[in-house]
Amino acid sequence: MSSNPEFQKKLTKYNAAAKICGEVYNKLVELITTEETLSVKELCKIGNEMIGKECDLIFKKEKNKGVGFPVSISLNDCVGNYVYEDSPLQQTYNSIKDGDIVKIELAVNIGGCIAVLANTTVKRGNTIVKQDNQNRLVQFLNEVSQKVTKLMKAGETNDEVRILVESECTKNGVFPVENCIGYQHLNNQIKTADSKYIVFNHQKYYDVDDRLCVEENLCFDFEPGEVYTVNLSIVPDLPDDSSLNEHAYKELHQAHIYRFNDLFYNLKLKSSREFASRVKGKCGNNAFVLSEHVHTAQDKIGLKECWKNGIVDNYPVLYHKGKMNVLCKKFTVIVGESKAVTLKYNL
Repeated sequence: MSSNPEFQKKLTKYNAAAKICGEVYNKLVELITTEETLSVKELCKIGNEMIGKECDLIFKKEKNKGVGFPVSISLNDCVGNYVYEDSPLQQTYNSIKDGDIVKIELAVNIGGCIAVLANTTVKRGNTIVKQDNQNRLVQFLNEVSQKVTKLMKAGETNDEVRILVESECTKNGVFPVENCIGYQHLNNQIKTADSKYIVFNHQKYYDVDDRLCVEENLCFDFEPGEVYTVNLSIVPDLPDDSSLNEHAYKELHQAHIYRFNDLFYNLKLKSSREFASRVKGKCGNNAFVLSEHVHTAQDKIGLKECWKNGIVDNYPVLYHKGKMNVLCKKFTVIVGESKAVTLKYNL
């Protein structure tokens, strides 16, 4: 790692953000373990408030700090990005029960230095234990993450990381979730239009005009100092009696989490301009929970125009069609000359 003072200053902020991620994650696990609250919505709220309070205590002069990606708690076959859903069909995902596989994800932003964290645990009675089958799958994710960190060094490529992860998955009887993607952090954002990215289990999908509607599988070299979030989301092999021939996923409702990107469009409607100004003024380019900012018909119209013109991204909530459990591990790394450095989450 560089000894450049400016880089070291950023590294301090990255690790401070990672430390808060770890503290919030540990607190949420504690609350679930003691069953003080098992409400997904309430846990997400507690986590986001804790991020705000912890950020207020450090880097007093820094204005851009707080939630980089709101706390998301996704259960069982839900892949991720879940906060709360009113639909009766989704009520089972709003409260944690014994045996549930619990994926907790969040990110903290301090001065554009964003740390992302996601981990998987399982609720068992008054305890949270690692995943079933003698901790095998969670341990697998931990081991693969270490191998990825060693490989992400200057001169290596994202394709080599993809081959490593996919081959390890094959040997261990699991699949990466299709188009499982992690982005390079650029311009103080978790993702930009110019971000490089690492994608696993790449599957091509096209829209009605025959345009590719997923990221292309491009190959590039890693360079020192680049920052990436690695997304390892996996699902076990299909059982022999499965009705599916392959893993497939479905989107059952609107996304819960959105984010204004760095694109610009001159919005035509006053309600759209007011909505964009209000949300960007509060969240900047950080992700936000939609239900906390859309309260009126005018807000909905504003969101619709922003979405139609490509200035907001969303994070779809997907479910495995075969109801198979999904596990996830995400972490932020900085590319070095000899290996990447994983941020200090202190889990």
